[in-house]
Amino acid sequence: MEIPFSPEYPNIRKTIDSDKWILYIKSKCIVNCEAFLHVMNQWVKEPENVTPPILRAEIIKEETNEIKENDYTIIKQIRRKIVSRQERDKNIIQDVKFIKYDNGECKAIHTPVFNDEIKSYSDFPYYFPPLKKFSYGIIPITNNDNKNEKNQDKEVSNNSEEKSEKKIEDIKENTEDKDDTKINIGNQDKKDDSSLETTNNKSEEKKNEPKNKKSIINTKKEPLNDSKDLAYIYLEIIPIEDNEEISERMKKIYTRLLKMLFKHCRGTMNGYKKRVIHDVLVPKIIYQDTYREMKKKYGKYWVENWPEDTDPQKHVFEDIGIATWLKLLWNNDKEKTSFIDIGCGNGLLTNLLTKEGFKGYGIDISKRKVWDLYEKDVKLEERFISPLTETFDNDTWLIGNHPDEMTLWIPIMAARSGYKSKFVIIPCCPFELSGAKFTGEGFNLKNVGRYRCFLERARQLIRECGYVVEEENLRIPSTKNIALIGRKRSFKEDDEETHTQIKKKIERYIKDVESSGDFKLRIPDDEKQRQLLAKKLARKSHQSK
Repeated sequence: MEIPFSPEYPNIRKTIDSDKWILYIKSKCIVNCEAFLHVMNQWVKEPENVTPPILRAEIIKEETNEIKENDYTIIKQIRRKIVSRQERDKNIIQDVKFIKYDNGECKAIHTPVFNDEIKSYSDFPYYFPPLKKFSYGIIPITNNDNKNEKNQDKEVSNNSEEKSEKKIEDIKENTEDKDDTKINIGNQDKKDDSSLETTNNKSEEKKNEPKNKKSIINTKKEPLNDSKDLAYIYLEIIPIEDNEEISERMKKIYTRLLKMLFKHCRGTMNGYKKRVIHDVLVPKIIYQDTYREMKKKYGKYWVENWPEDTDPQKHVFEDIGIATWLKLLWNNDKEKTSFIDIGCGNGLLTNLLTKEGFKGYGIDISKRKVWDLYEKDVKLEERFISPLTETFDNDTWLIGNHPDEMTLWIPIMAARSGYKSKFVIIPCCPFELSGAKFTGEGFNLKNVGRYRCFLERARQLIRECGYVVEEENLRIPSTKNIALIGRKRSFKEDDEETHTQIKKKIERYIKDVESSGDFKLRIPDDEKQRQLLAKKLARKSHQSK
């Protein structure tokens, strides 16, 4: 049975090893210790997925030697540096201790470490909870706890039935109108419900007193799950001041965090596995640090001086992210990289790569206003590319950043250009080689969707062109952030037989497109405007007649 997230706020105060903890919020959840600790380990090592103002965590030290204490075992201890996304926010060091109790309870205790940067609680970055310590944890709900809940529900139910029967008898004695009796019974039932609710609340308050060790297990009337993995997930805190009141804002934050923990624990129990894997070709830390430098170097200027009608925040930071990734990817190349940006659009990516010392140029069917703002060393060409015949210099990287109709043609043009020619495409709108929209025909769209099918179509074509497919989920502000890379050939340069087979496949693709008569690519923007204007004038002329 699925258990929904149902937060309770017991606000129980208890002292453990001289620390004055408050059990602030909890909820039932189907989770075991193994799944909980797995989620906690991910949260500790990738906190940016939980708290967006965090850039990353750098693990300073990790100890996995188990240490047995009185009634618990320290499973693992981690010291991490939490790096803030904004440089104006201080970084903070934190110790996290993973603990498993003999009774099945598990928790992860988070403790800030003071140093020259963080000397007091007032130095915490704004997103960090103003607490001495906090811990996430789970405590299993045992069969005895379930029985106690059921017995209490049964006892309350019996008492209510006795009270209802007595009241009904009293009503029968003092009334003659049967219809009025029904109405009164209904009213009495409602009163009974409210009185029972009050009784239950008082009972819960009594059970939630600090003296009672079992007060962690709240006994609300709700359907129970008999699963052996039924537990409470909870958040405990130690405020900076003992009598400090928890604000409504912090209550919302704590609730959001526990809800996220509930969701991640449930997903782990259901066998969820992370589908998106970042940082395959370029390491995370070096990318993030370089991106920061690039953003500082170029971001502010181009956001403030963006002449296009498009959103500068999206386009500028997206292109800075791609330029950063390409720069780091190309740093591994033995020879100096040259590039051609196919369908370069606003040309900012070409500009950034040029400024970072790479030789290359961009091509687009239409010039943009922003082109006039680039310096003379930034080369941009306004011209049509004919993918049926176009080739480029060998040992050149072809870039397709959301190239739309050119997406599938870029691997073909790279393969035709030479054995050492390489490419990277970041697919967006799916198109066939003919220029028609990709429909997904021949693919199972049911579970993955048209875009995922198009990615698979692109992978197939890349392999047919003799490349090994590499893939990276880029850290850019775009939902279409998957880069497909062809920088390694699947055959040796002197393998003439394979080379001939690939050449024939490419020729067959081109022949099929030419013979279909459906080949069409995007027309220039000025031509498109001219055609629209002509249609508009023709329509007006027709209406006037």
